[in-house]
Amino acid sequence: MSDALQQDLTELALDARVGQLIRKSPLSCLPATSLKQAFEAMDAAKAGSMLVCDASGAVQGILTRYDLISRVILPQLPLSIPIQQVMSSEVITIDADRGALEAMLMRADLRG
Repeated sequence: MSDALQQDLTELALDARVGQLIRKSPLSCLPATSLKQAFEAMDAAKAGSMLVCDASGAVQGILTRYDLISRVILPQLPLSIPIQQVMSSEVITIDADRGALEAMLMRADLRG
């Protein structure tokens, strides 16, 4: 790919809205979903994370691959426990109409 084309694609992506960059709906489950059910769904969807939402669809938390390792595998928790016991409850979000560049800067800020 030429440098000029790469530059054009980068500028186009940075001008895009977050909602334009989303390729598929996020995977989600209820807080009472067992870890086994959540992991099976993540595996089937080839997803690296699972949103945890209440019955109205409001996000309550998220379980990521990092959470899986540090909060489930290493402590050797049973897969029968509900996902709400190990999810990260602080979920940072951004509106779909915000710019991709803003989202990237926000993520960089959070990483320190």
